[in-house]
Amino acid sequence: VVGLILPTVFEILREAHNAQGFKLDVTDNALDKYSLGVAGVLIVVYLLSLLYTLKTKKDDERIKQAPVISESNEKESTWSLKKAFLVLAGSTLFLIYMSDLLVGSVDHVIEKFHFSATFLGIILIPILSDVAEHFVAVVQAYKNKMDLSLSISFESASQIALFVAPLLIFISFFMGKEMTLFFSPFEVVILGLSVYIVNQISEDGESNWLEGVQLMVVYIIAAMGFYLL
Repeated sequence: VVGLILPTVFEILREAHNAQGFKLDVTDNALDKYSLGVAGVLIVVYLLSLLYTLKTKKDDERIKQAPVISESNEKESTWSLKKAFLVLAGSTLFLIYMSDLLVGSVDHVIEKFHFSATFLGIILIPILSDVAEHFVAVVQAYKNKMDLSLSISFESASQIALFVAPLLIFISFFMGKEMTLFFSPFEVVILGLSVYIVNQISEDGESNWLEGVQLMVVYIIAAMGFYLL
């Protein structure tokens, strides 16, 4: 269904854009204020979701995982809180430096390979920047720990939607170059279909290699659309 829908949406949007039917580069003070308000609400939801996860689900997870004790888990638990924070802080600083190098090379990549900034920002850069999470999710899925694998993917996506994107809205406001929550219709359609698919595959509690192939195909179809659009 995704493969049948997206080519139609793709061509409608191209025709409308070529005919000046709508503008994607908009400047509107009301949109700036609205985006700031929505961003604030989303951050509140993110903080509340953290509180819910830490306070409410913690006891349930402890009960479920209490009988499962492995040697690897015992080794991981030997880290002190101070050491864990230091490693996290060091990793964060290193990632900031690497991200700066990555963003600095965007213009060169666009010029050399003729990629659009949208394709780089939506397809290529997220794959590179989240490679660690992708690797862990795949490894856990290979070990048949699908609940953990899906949780890693879902939480990462939720963090982007509820915290990272809204935070960028406020940062851009103070930097004088305001970013808004206005997206192209093609991006909105992809997002809606993605949420629907996630809901479908997580409800039945089953997984197989064919579902994996279908998910990869959907991603490829979306990537081709962003590349050509």
